[in-house]
Amino acid sequence: MKVIDKSGDDCLIQIQSLCKDLHTIVDHLEQNTISEMKSHKTSLGNQIQADVDKIDDVTEKLQKLLEAFKDGCDTNEALSYIGFTKCQEMILNAQLLLQDIAKKDDYKMSFEPFKEIKENLSLHKMLGKVLWKGGTNLYQALNRFFFRQT
Repeated sequence: MKVIDKSGDDCLIQIQSLCKDLHTIVDHLEQNTISEMKSHKTSLGNQIQADVDKIDDVTEKLQKLLEAFKDGCDTNEALSYIGFTKCQEMILNAQLLLQDIAKKDDYKMSFEPFKEIKENLSLHKMLGKVLWKGGTNLYQALNRFFFRQT
């Protein structure tokens, strides 16, 4: 019985070791995935900020041109026309920028798991095979010893 207990304990240790290894692998996959997600999140945040900065810049330039246009209207008709033309150009550029930003897919992220990982693990009912040897060799040897044919 001690041999069976010892071999059973050895099997249990191997099973637990495999589980520990699998947990380590899954934890590593999780950390890599989270790291990738955080990196994309930072990049996406930077893109959003860059777009906001562009819009702010265009808005500021339009404000300045509009003020210059208002000031020029009173003094010089040629400057007024130049200012008006510049404003039209800036407005067109602002509209194109806004259209470009509007085409982006609402700045979102999603997660698509690798189905193969879960599918592969779910194919199995156990972590491995439990192999065993019965006492048939001992039984056969005793049988031959006691019931020898002469």
